[in-house]
Amino acid sequence: MIYKTGARIDTNNCQKLSEDLAKILESGEDVILDLKETNYISSAGLRSILIGLKTFRAKGYDFSVVNPNEFVMEIFKVTGLENVLLIREKDKGK
Repeated sequence: MIYKTGARIDTNNCQKLSEDLAKILESGEDVILDLKETNYISSAGLRSILIGLKTFRAKGYDFSVVNPNEFVMEIFKVTGLENVLLIREKDKGK
């Protein structure tokens, strides 16, 4: 399932992200976070993404991200998440 994030992933909405990811996991689907609209991720947002990643992988499902902009990619690089996440830079029209 493709999950489109908003402009920001921060303390104001990371709980909803976590809840939505849990629902996707309950449905038994892999998830692709579409970060096309995202231009800011706080530490709380990174934590939600990391917990989602670990939870999905522990249950045997794929968790990946697509369309990160340069700023988001820099955050992933600085935090080391670029080495942990499956990151696709372009969604190839999907």
